[in-house]
Amino acid sequence: VFETHLANAGQMLVILDDYLQPHYFTRAWCLFETYVCIEQGFPRSILLPGRQMAAFSSMMETRGAAPLRQRIHNIDLSQAQASVEADEIRIKSLVQSGCGFDVVNHVVQEELLAWSERAFSDYLRSR
Repeated sequence: VFETHLANAGQMLVILDDYLQPHYFTRAWCLFETYVCIEQGFPRSILLPGRQMAAFSSMMETRGAAPLRQRIHNIDLSQAQASVEADEIRIKSLVQSGCGFDVVNHVVQEELLAWSERAFSDYLRSR
């Protein structure tokens, strides 16, 4: 049912509230949805609000991509939370009995790293 709802939506839109420490990276549902979309080949886009994109650009100028890359590498679904405890337990049980946290973490991290590289490339082209 979950995958059907994602497929019916036609696309997944991820809006990060912060470029460096988004709540998205710590939310079980968010990480799980991203994993399912990637595995099912559903279209997805990752966006930053305007102010956060400006902060992202500033970080690129002063510190480079290393802080963001480190944060992405620290994503860990086993430590993520859900606002409803039953959902968190269900998601983590499903992942543990399936492919495991390492696989989900790796797939999601690779997606976000690819996005950060595209965002950085876009930033360079705009300069």
